[in-house]
Amino acid sequence: MLDVLVKRNQDGTVTTTMFRKATDTDQYLNFTLHHPLHQKLGEVQSLINRKDTIVTDPGEKNKEETHIEADLKKNGYPKWAIKKQSDKENKDKEKQKMKHPTNMNRH
Repeated sequence: MLDVLVKRNQDGTVTTTMFRKATDTDQYLNFTLHHPLHQKLGEVQSLINRKDTIVTDPGEKNKEETHIEADLKKNGYPKWAIKKQSDKENKDKEKQKMKHPTNMNRH
């Protein structure tokens, strides 16, 4: 993937985070444009999925989430649109856990 930055930590572990070129403008489909709502919400969902897939460190995930929210606000996205897609992502994760529970009692 082109938007992944791989870091080797002091302890030898590897973490991944988002990579952005210096020329990245953080421009996305503006919410005020005349496009279907599902396309705008899809934009939000895509950014959230990318964060959840690429970023491995919890602290970096929080930073990326803040970055995404700021970018979307600059592009006219209301808080409800961001929250709706974030809540949807959390529900989808819970469904996945229910479908594929891990057995913690294995030896």
